[in-house]
Amino acid sequence: MKQATEEKVDQRQRLADEHRELDTQLRTLTRRAYLTPDEQLRATELKRRKLSAKDALHALRRDG
Repeated sequence: MKQATEEKVDQRQRLADEHRELDTQLRTLTRRAYLTPDEQLRATELKRRKLSAKDALHALRRDG
């Protein structure tokens, strides 16, 4: 049981770190006055991944 709790804590930390890193990348990218089409796609992908990490983090917090 203790191992499962430690694994959840580790997973929460990993997801929080991932969310923070994605946020940093997104902020850096969107500071530009103009984004190329490739940069726009990259920004969209970063937003999706960031939201996915946030959803997973909330699910872990809610469930345990």
